[in-house]
Amino acid sequence: MRLEPVARRVSVERLDPPADWKARSEDEIAATIIADMPAWVRFWRGFKDDFLGFPEPNRLVGPNGRDGNWGYLAGGRFALGDNEALLVTLDPADSYYTGFQITDPWTIAPDPMLRLASLNKGQVVPNADGTVTYVLALADPGVANWIDTCGLHEGWMLTRWQGVPADADLASMIREVRLTTINELPEGIPATDLTGRRRQIASRAQAFAQRTSEEGWADAT
Repeated sequence: MRLEPVARRVSVERLDPPADWKARSEDEIAATIIADMPAWVRFWRGFKDDFLGFPEPNRLVGPNGRDGNWGYLAGGRFALGDNEALLVTLDPADSYYTGFQITDPWTIAPDPMLRLASLNKGQVVPNADGTVTYVLALADPGVANWIDTCGLHEGWMLTRWQGVPADADLASMIREVRLTTINELPEGIPATDLTGRRRQIASRAQAFAQRTSEEGWADAT
Protein backbone atom coordinates (compact mmCIF):
# COMPACT_ATOMS: atom_id res chain seq x y z
CA MET A 1 0.00 0.00 0.00
CA ARG A 2 1.36 3.43 -0.94
CA LEU A 3 0.51 6.31 1.36
CA GLU A 4 0.13 9.65 -0.36
CA PRO A 5 1.52 12.73 1.43
CA VAL A 6 -1.08 14.96 3.01
CA ALA A 7 -0.58 18.72 3.13
CA ARG A 8 -1.52 20.42 6.36
CA ARG A 9 -1.67 24.13 7.01
CA VAL A 10 -0.91 25.74 10.32
CA SER A 11 -1.94 29.28 11.12
CA VAL A 12 -1.23 31.39 14.20
CA GLU A 13 -3.51 34.21 15.33
CA ARG A 14 -2.77 36.40 18.33
CA LEU A 15 -5.93 36.78 20.42
CA ASP A 16 -4.71 39.41 22.86
CA PRO A 17 -2.62 42.07 21.06
CA PRO A 18 -1.04 44.76 23.23
CA ALA A 19 -3.44 47.59 24.00
CA ASP A 20 -0.96 50.22 22.85
CA TRP A 21 -0.05 48.49 19.59
CA LYS A 22 -0.20 50.46 16.39
CA ALA A 23 1.04 49.87 12.89
CA ARG A 24 4.40 51.45 12.10
CA SER A 25 5.07 53.51 9.03
CA GLU A 26 7.77 52.59 6.52
CA ASP A 27 9.87 55.49 7.83
CA GLU A 28 9.58 54.22 11.41
CA ILE A 29 10.56 50.71 10.39
CA ALA A 30 13.56 52.05 8.44
CA ALA A 31 14.65 54.21 11.40
CA THR A 32 14.54 51.19 13.75
CA ILE A 33 16.62 49.11 11.34
CA ILE A 34 19.20 51.88 10.97
CA ALA A 35 19.45 52.29 14.75
CA ASP A 36 19.89 48.53 15.34
CA MET A 37 22.21 47.86 12.41
CA PRO A 38 25.59 48.77 14.02
CA ALA A 39 25.08 46.33 16.91
CA TRP A 40 23.83 43.63 14.53
CA VAL A 41 26.84 44.00 12.23
CA ARG A 42 29.23 44.12 15.18
CA PHE A 43 27.86 40.87 16.63
CA TRP A 44 27.82 38.85 13.43
CA ARG A 45 31.15 40.22 12.20
CA GLY A 46 32.86 38.92 15.33
CA PHE A 47 30.72 35.85 15.96
CA LYS A 48 32.87 33.55 13.85
CA ASP A 49 36.06 34.65 15.62
CA ASP A 50 35.13 33.33 19.05
CA PHE A 51 32.41 30.76 18.38
CA LEU A 52 33.37 27.60 20.29
CA GLY A 53 36.77 29.17 20.96
CA PHE A 54 37.65 29.28 17.23
CA PRO A 55 39.09 25.73 17.24
CA GLU A 56 41.75 24.45 14.87
CA PRO A 57 40.31 23.00 11.65
CA ASN A 58 38.89 19.52 11.20
CA ARG A 59 37.76 18.76 14.74
CA LEU A 60 34.43 19.02 16.54
CA VAL A 61 33.96 20.76 19.87
CA GLY A 62 31.17 19.32 22.02
CA PRO A 63 28.61 18.04 22.47
CA ASN A 64 27.56 21.13 24.41
CA GLY A 65 24.15 21.53 26.02
CA ARG A 66 22.03 24.18 24.32
CA ASP A 67 20.23 26.87 26.30
CA GLY A 68 16.59 26.19 27.05
CA ASN A 69 16.94 22.38 27.02
CA TRP A 70 17.28 22.39 23.24
CA GLY A 71 19.42 19.28 23.14
CA TYR A 72 23.10 19.33 22.23
CA LEU A 73 25.33 21.00 19.66
CA ALA A 74 28.83 20.31 18.41
CA GLY A 75 30.71 22.43 15.94
CA GLY A 76 34.03 23.20 14.40
CA ARG A 77 35.83 24.48 11.36
CA PHE A 78 36.73 22.45 8.27
CA ALA A 79 39.62 23.06 5.89
CA LEU A 80 39.84 20.82 2.84
CA GLY A 81 41.94 20.51 -0.28
CA ASP A 82 40.41 19.64 -3.65
CA ASN A 83 40.93 15.90 -3.17
CA GLU A 84 40.52 15.71 0.60
CA ALA A 85 37.59 14.43 2.64
CA LEU A 86 36.66 14.80 6.28
CA LEU A 87 35.00 11.78 7.88
CA VAL A 88 32.69 12.58 10.77
CA THR A 89 31.08 9.60 12.50
CA LEU A 90 28.38 10.42 15.06
CA ASP A 91 26.08 8.43 17.28
CA PRO A 92 22.43 9.61 17.05
CA ALA A 93 22.09 8.44 20.67
CA ASP A 94 18.43 7.50 20.16
CA SER A 95 17.51 11.18 19.82
CA TYR A 96 14.40 12.01 17.84
CA TYR A 97 16.26 14.49 15.63
CA THR A 98 19.82 14.91 14.41
CA GLY A 99 21.10 17.34 11.82
CA PHE A 100 24.46 18.12 10.25
CA GLN A 101 25.25 21.18 8.14
CA ILE A 102 28.08 23.35 6.85
CA THR A 103 28.32 27.09 6.40
CA ASP A 104 30.83 29.44 4.87
CA PRO A 105 33.47 31.13 7.10
CA TRP A 106 30.92 33.86 7.94
CA THR A 107 28.37 31.22 9.09
CA ILE A 108 26.13 31.80 6.06
CA ALA A 109 24.62 28.54 4.82
CA PRO A 110 24.65 27.62 1.10
CA ASP A 111 21.37 27.13 -0.75
CA PRO A 112 20.00 23.89 0.76
CA MET A 113 17.48 23.03 -1.95
CA LEU A 114 19.69 21.41 -4.60
CA ARG A 115 22.97 21.00 -2.72
CA LEU A 116 23.64 18.48 0.04
CA ALA A 117 25.00 21.10 2.43
CA SER A 118 22.96 19.58 5.27
CA LEU A 119 21.38 16.25 6.19
CA ASN A 120 18.87 15.43 8.90
CA LYS A 121 18.00 12.11 10.52
CA GLY A 122 15.47 11.23 7.84
CA GLN A 123 17.93 11.84 5.00
CA VAL A 124 20.91 9.73 6.06
CA VAL A 125 21.85 6.07 5.66
CA PRO A 126 23.24 4.72 8.96
CA ASN A 127 26.18 2.39 9.36
CA ALA A 128 25.60 -1.21 10.40
CA ASP A 129 26.05 -0.29 14.09
CA GLY A 130 23.56 2.60 13.94
CA THR A 131 26.13 5.38 13.82
CA VAL A 132 26.19 7.79 10.88
CA THR A 133 29.29 8.71 8.89
CA TYR A 134 29.19 12.02 7.05
CA VAL A 135 31.83 12.74 4.43
CA LEU A 136 32.63 16.40 3.79
CA ALA A 137 34.24 16.95 0.41
CA LEU A 138 34.27 19.38 -2.51
CA ALA A 139 33.73 16.57 -5.04
CA ASP A 140 31.15 13.80 -4.83
CA PRO A 141 32.89 10.87 -3.08
CA GLY A 142 30.15 8.38 -3.98
CA VAL A 143 28.89 7.92 -0.42
CA ALA A 144 25.29 8.20 0.73
CA ASN A 145 25.92 10.81 3.44
CA TRP A 146 27.97 13.28 1.42
CA ILE A 147 28.09 16.80 2.81
CA ASP A 148 28.74 18.98 -0.22
CA THR A 149 30.93 21.95 0.74
CA CYS A 150 29.54 23.75 -2.32
CA GLY A 151 32.95 24.87 -3.53
CA LEU A 152 34.10 25.99 -0.07
CA HIS A 153 37.56 24.92 1.04
CA GLU A 154 36.98 26.39 4.48
CA GLY A 155 33.96 26.96 6.67
CA TRP A 156 32.05 25.81 9.73
CA MET A 157 30.39 22.46 10.42
CA LEU A 158 27.59 22.08 12.94
CA THR A 159 25.65 19.12 14.24
CA ARG A 160 22.65 18.99 16.56
CA TRP A 161 20.92 16.33 18.63
CA GLN A 162 17.36 17.01 19.83
CA GLY A 163 15.24 14.88 22.13
CA VAL A 164 18.24 13.09 23.62
CA PRO A 165 17.42 10.45 26.26
CA ALA A 166 18.41 11.40 29.79
CA ASP A 167 20.76 8.42 30.08
CA ALA A 168 22.64 9.06 26.79
CA ASP A 169 26.42 8.70 26.91
CA LEU A 170 27.56 12.14 25.76
CA ALA A 171 31.17 11.03 25.53
CA SER A 172 30.32 8.56 22.73
CA MET A 173 28.18 10.85 20.59
CA ILE A 174 31.21 11.94 18.54
CA ARG A 175 32.92 8.75 17.43
CA GLU A 176 35.49 9.98 14.90
CA VAL A 177 36.59 13.08 13.02
CA ARG A 178 39.35 12.23 10.56
CA LEU A 179 40.92 13.89 7.53
CA THR A 180 41.67 11.64 4.57
CA THR A 181 41.42 11.74 0.77
CA ILE A 182 38.51 10.87 -1.48
CA ASN A 183 40.53 7.98 -2.90
CA GLU A 184 41.26 6.51 0.55
CA LEU A 185 37.82 6.33 2.13
CA PRO A 186 37.45 3.27 4.38
CA GLU A 187 35.29 0.34 3.35
CA GLY A 188 31.86 -0.14 4.83
CA ILE A 189 30.59 3.43 4.48
CA PRO A 190 27.13 3.39 2.82
CA ALA A 191 27.63 4.19 -0.84
CA THR A 192 25.53 5.50 -3.70
CA ASP A 193 25.85 5.78 -7.46
CA LEU A 194 24.92 8.56 -9.88
CA THR A 195 21.33 7.36 -10.17
CA GLY A 196 20.98 7.25 -6.40
CA ARG A 197 22.48 10.73 -6.07
CA ARG A 198 20.04 12.16 -8.61
CA ARG A 199 17.17 10.53 -6.77
CA GLN A 200 18.46 11.90 -3.45
CA ILE A 201 18.69 15.47 -4.75
CA ALA A 202 15.30 15.27 -6.50
CA SER A 203 13.67 14.05 -3.28
CA ARG A 204 15.38 16.86 -1.38
CA ALA A 205 14.14 19.50 -3.82
CA GLN A 206 10.58 18.17 -3.68
CA ALA A 207 10.57 18.15 0.13
CA PHE A 208 12.00 21.67 0.23
CA ALA A 209 9.33 22.91 -2.16
CA GLN A 210 6.58 21.31 -0.09
CA ARG A 211 7.77 23.21 2.96
CA THR A 212 8.28 26.59 1.37
CA SER A 213 5.93 27.17 -1.54
CA GLU A 214 2.26 27.14 -2.43
CA GLU A 215 3.12 25.03 -5.48
CA GLY A 216 4.79 22.51 -3.23
CA TRP A 217 1.72 22.24 -1.04
CA ALA A 218 -0.44 21.75 -4.13
CA ASP A 219 1.85 19.01 -5.42
CA ALA A 220 1.63 17.17 -2.10
CA THR A 221 -2.17 16.93 -2.17
